[in-house]
Amino acid sequence: MKTLESSPSSLGASPAELPQSVTPAPKRRDDTLAVGSNTARCSHCNKTVAYHYSPINHKKQLFLTVFTIGLWLPLWLGMTLCPTKLCDECGGPIWND
Repeated sequence: MKTLESSPSSLGASPAELPQSVTPAPKRRDDTLAVGSNTARCSHCNKTVAYHYSPINHKKQLFLTVFTIGLWLPLWLGMTLCPTKLCDECGGPIWND
């Protein structure tokens, strides 16, 4: 028993002959920010930009804390608990949202 297929190749139509969409899907611009990304107003760039947090080198902080006999510990805790936002455009700190 022979079955009928409804694919374009079985109908003899090439992909170029098939109807195309009248309105193509809008393309995303490369300079737009993704939805849900971390953004803030940068006072250096004067625009809304994405930001990141710089990683903390905990081995270096531990060395400094031991070397200074614990005096560096409050600074290390401050850097860990309250990290500074850094602008992805200029690299400057972002203090206010």
